[in-house]
Amino acid sequence: MRFIWKEVAVIKNIHPFREFWLDCYSTILFTIYCALYKDRTRIYNNNYSYSIVTAGRSCVHKFKTICLEISMNSFQNSFLKKYDEFSLKSKRNLKHVNEILEKNNLILLLGVDLYYWIDDGIHWKRNHIQHFSLVKEYDADKNEYVVLETGARGYKEYRISEKKFLKAAKMADVNSIVYQTIEGSINLLDNKTIFGNNIDMIIQSIDCVIGEFDSIWTVTDYSFKDMLYFMEFVQTHLYAIENRQKANSLLMKSLFEQNKNQLCYRAACEFTELSDRYYSLKAQLMTDAKSGKLNESIDRYRKYLLDYLKIEKEIWKKISENFKED
Repeated sequence: MRFIWKEVAVIKNIHPFREFWLDCYSTILFTIYCALYKDRTRIYNNNYSYSIVTAGRSCVHKFKTICLEISMNSFQNSFLKKYDEFSLKSKRNLKHVNEILEKNNLILLLGVDLYYWIDDGIHWKRNHIQHFSLVKEYDADKNEYVVLETGARGYKEYRISEKKFLKAAKMADVNSIVYQTIEGSINLLDNKTIFGNNIDMIIQSIDCVIGEFDSIWTVTDYSFKDMLYFMEFVQTHLYAIENRQKANSLLMKSLFEQNKNQLCYRAACEFTELSDRYYSLKAQLMTDAKSGKLNESIDRYRKYLLDYLKIEKEIWKKISENFKED
């Protein structure tokens, strides 16, 4: 795909993207994209897959869980170009930060350690996780930074004191990155070949996960404390999968509006139902973990997860067959 680069100013009144949540970084990109473009079709793109990952740390059990994988490079490169990179280690560097925030076509992603970041974050005072946070503006009157971040109530605005802002950045092992907004020739739904290839990728990844499914969530011998730690990861992974089904539903609705294909309409409804099922699964897992019953019920929930993956595979198979006929 060829792009004709041209600087474009971001709308300063950036709003948090809250239609769905796949991971922290994609939510940042969707937020910036929606400040530049009115049509949101392209952010529903089905460029994702599943994998089995090992989570945990040395002081507790390691475990395997399902994880959503998304590729954002092509999407990001279509409207952002890397402009600068720096380490924020002292207060005098804040002048550079404030200068960046004054420019309309520059975006600052602050590198932070989530252990020191927002108070209602899942990793605050718990885990040292390296992370990027979208900085919206500096409020000189209150000496606070306005950032967009994922917390207990989803992705929203937070006001961070200068002291906390600097502390979280200083302790981070990643640099802060500045991007320049650009305008290129963008195909909003990409093309039919890419859409079909993505479906094949999704189905293949589901088959791979099913083939190794016996290794997932083998935690029946976990202590109460270890089970809560296990759920810190699993609830995030299931939340992403739940929201991917929301995105799938929005994608199918968009396609239905374009071609009036009833299969797209039915698929939108099926993906919405699947999203609701993942929400219930996540809630049930958390309830049992907090009550100390998850050791007994985890196998039942593993079966639910397997069933949901098979349902998603069948939905995509029907869509693939229909599009090939067209």
